[in-house]
Parts: sequence; structure tokens; C-alpha cells
Amino acid sequence: MTPALMGLVGKVKTLVDRLTAARAAALDQITAARMARLDINVSDAKVVRKTQVFTTSGTWTKPPGVDSVHVLLVGAGGGGGGLAPVAMYRVSGGGGGGQVMDRDLPVTGNLTINPGAGGAGGVGDLDGSNGGDSTISGGATLTARGGTGGGRGPSGAGASSSGVDGTGNTGGGGYNGNGSGCIAGSGGGARGHAFPAYMAAVTGSRGGLSTDGYSGAPATLLSGRHQRNSGGEGHQGYGGGGIGGTTAIGTDHLISSAADGAGSASHAANGGDAAANSGGGGGGVGAISGNSAAFNGGDGADGRCEITWFE
Repeated sequence: MTPALMGLVGKVKTLVDRLTAARAAALDQITAARMARLDINVSDAKVVRKTQVFTTSGTWTKPPGVDSVHVLLVGAGGGGGGLAPVAMYRVSGGGGGGQVMDRDLPVTGNLTINPGAGGAGGVGDLDGSNGGDSTISGGATLTARGGTGGGRGPSGAGASSSGVDGTGNTGGGGYNGNGSGCIAGSGGGARGHAFPAYMAAVTGSRGGLSTDGYSGAPATLLSGRHQRNSGGEGHQGYGGGGIGGTTAIGTDHLISSAADGAGSASHAANGGDAAANSGGGGGGVGAISGNSAAFNGGDGADGRCEITWFE
């Protein structure tokens, strides 16, 4: 280890031990300009901060003297559920966002990086596919689970479908209603607390149970109108849950913007795809009675990995 780094670990631990919650919150407000000045000061001590981003498989080569890195690892998002031609009002669920791991990681050698592949949206009367896990192996191991697919818009009045089961954030369920007020479950997001799973219902629904993540927010009624249908929250722009479909159109329903790279729902059209390499879930679909066409759920996004270190 270089002289400039001697005792650094102990000093950092002392600093962390002194942090209060308020001071920690203040650190989150550091601007890009201040960070740039910090980088200059660090480089004066002959220590340089470096970052390598992987959106496809590759290898991070461990520099001499580096024994710890900071990792942002994002699992792939699940696809939104599909929708067959409808004789009644029907909606499909949004895909779950991939897990996001944001942590320091000790390393003993080179790292092999494999970002997960996003799950395809359900075609017609099919659930969305699961997103793949993103993994780090070799000189350290870490896995960010892929989100699971959203449920298809089921046949049969009053029928509902759950999000696809899995170990990542779960996709929302679909619903087949008797009226124009159907709203599907949104996908779970990448951070926060887990909520119990709810099936889709006429007055709205949460997304399915999520691991280390928020479920999709419930839609609500306001003066007889459906107010909002949101995907689960992600983390730092990654791993948001896809929005579930709706049959309410125009001013009767306000679909919120998809959070953190996830896909938005569509009405009588294919669901929206999640933003590239965001780990977001694909959007669901909604359609009213008499649509003769089938629609597909949006595709979930591939995962990614960012490694940051000092040398």
C-alpha cells in the first residue's frame, strides 16, 4: 500500500463512527462541483478516483494495492404482462424492477461481471418474463436479483392474475373487470420495505410482494375518478417497477411517470419498454370492451454494474 494510503482505513472508520444521521443526510447533498474539487484534492495526494461501467459482460482488473471497491449492481427488470383481444375491460400488470445493490465490497482479485438480461413483455395472453440476475464473481461475489414479470390480463369476468413468482421484486397482477374502472397492479421497485401482495381490484392495487423493495403504489378514487397508478420506487435512477395498465382514459385517469427507468402503461397499445440498462420493469396494458387486437407488455431493461475505486 502506498504511503498516502497508510492508516486510511482506520481514519475512515473514525470518521464514520462520528457521523450523525443529520451529518450523513448532509453528505447526500454534495454537488457535482464540490465532488470535482474533492477529486482534485485527492489527486494532489497521488490518489485518483476511477469508475468502470459494465452494461455487458466483462472483467474488472484489480490494480495493485486496491483491496476494496464500491459497487452499484443492478438486476434486470421483468417484462409487463400481455393482453389478448378483449370482450370485456381488461388490464395487465407492470413488471418488477431489478434489485439494486449499492455497497462497498472487499476484493482479492479480478472480477467477472455479468449484467442480467431484461425480461420480455408478455405477448398477447401471456405473463411477462422474469429479468435475469446480475452477478459479480472471481475476487468477490455479489448478486442483484432480477425483477419478475407482470401478470397477463386474464379472461373471465372478475378474474385476476398475480405477478410472476420469483426471488426479485415481483411484478403486479392483472385484472378483468365488468366496468371501465379496472387498474392493474404495478411492479415492485428496488428499495425500501416489503409490503404484502394485493390482487388487482376495481379501485386499484399494489404490485406484488417485493424483496428489498417498494411495491407499486395503489391507485385511488377521487370524486369517482381514478387518481393515480404508480410503479414501485427504485434507487438512484435504477430498478423502478413498471406501471400497471388501466382501462380509464383521458382525464379519468392520471398515470404517473414511471419511476427510475421503468416502462409506462399503455392504453390499447403495447406497454412501454423500460429505459436501457436501468433494471426497470416493463409497462402493462389496458383495453376496453371490443378491442379485437392483442397487445404486448413492455420489455424490462437489462441490468448494469458500476465499480468505483481509488488508486
